[in-house]
Amino acid sequence: MRSRRWPIGLAIAGIALGCEAYRDEGGQAPDGEAFAVAVAGGPFFAGCNEAIDDACFPDEKPGGMREVEAFAIDRTEVTVAAYRACVDAGACSPPDAGEDCNDLRPERDRHPVNCVDQGQAATYCAWRGGRLPSEWEWERAARGTQGRLHPWGDAPADCDRAVIDAGTGQTCGEAEGTLEVGRRPAGASPEGALDLIGNVWEWTSSSPENSSARVVRGGAYYVGPAQARASARLLFKPWGRGPYVGFRCARSAEEKAVGAGGEAGASANAQADPDPGA
Repeated sequence: MRSRRWPIGLAIAGIALGCEAYRDEGGQAPDGEAFAVAVAGGPFFAGCNEAIDDACFPDEKPGGMREVEAFAIDRTEVTVAAYRACVDAGACSPPDAGEDCNDLRPERDRHPVNCVDQGQAATYCAWRGGRLPSEWEWERAARGTQGRLHPWGDAPADCDRAVIDAGTGQTCGEAEGTLEVGRRPAGASPEGALDLIGNVWEWTSSSPENSSARVVRGGAYYVGPAQARASARLLFKPWGRGPYVGFRCARSAEEKAVGAGGEAGASANAQADPDPGA
């Protein structure tokens, strides 16, 4: 029996979706990566594609068609350096800085920020004039419209395409952890988003019915190929922080970006606490 492992159409620098470009004042994120890719609205296949996938977990079934409105999503996960700009501006609270957390490690400025809870992630996105993606927006960005297994297609997940544990005895990241964002271009999505599989799980705004938990998507540096799939999903308590979870931001087509320095709110302080049964 398989088990989950529990260790505790275009890419452009600014997106014109009928509104102001989604970028900072210089046109680039502080880490130098282009801020966002545009994703067209419309129907797409979500969940388990049983015709090509025999590794699905029960919460991925049944698969079927869903629909999203047009939106933009960050090309990469938010980096330590990008998040620090929000902290320095007084709009965001600092990440935790415990073991395997990337903050306060200068050599990891271009790694994904981790050890942040969902409230901190949402606050950062709001400061940038965006929000967290819903899990269906995330999945549409990660697999296109045809229900592919991975952002790059149906070829197996490996270290050339994603920062995961490929079963070689060592993870694909640095020192059994994360890797700088954007270092796996072979793993790009149809629209050009990077690192949607691996590196860190990503917070979404979605919560299952009758649950306080939040859905995280995308897998992390410790997951094997069975979880390194675009339909894989987990539930985390929203106040949980840990080295396995980060995020990227999104924006609806009709939303107008306010740029860096938008309003921000406080977030809770807590330790990471994955909650698969919430």
